[in-house]
Amino acid sequence: MFEDKTSQERYRMVNDFLRNHSTAVITFTKKDGSIRELFGTLDHAFLPERAWAEHHKTKLIDWETFTIWDLDADDWRAFKTANLISVEAVDA
Repeated sequence: MFEDKTSQERYRMVNDFLRNHSTAVITFTKKDGSIRELFGTLDHAFLPERAWAEHHKTKLIDWETFTIWDLDADDWRAFKTANLISVEAVDA
């Protein structure tokens, strides 16, 4: 699904997916080569007020890196879009 996509296309695909699904499991390869599954969201209903404010600061989009709220860690996490393996909707 993502193999032939550019970083910008991958970024947009994940972002669009998260607009349609409040939570998802994002699978990606970490820097150390291990596979990571992250249960995350961009839905403000799941974020603490401080996190929502952080997310809406004016910033340039980095197509190479996607930032998402990790619901298990209760903090922001990021991954390289080039390392994206899959995105699956889940019920929170």
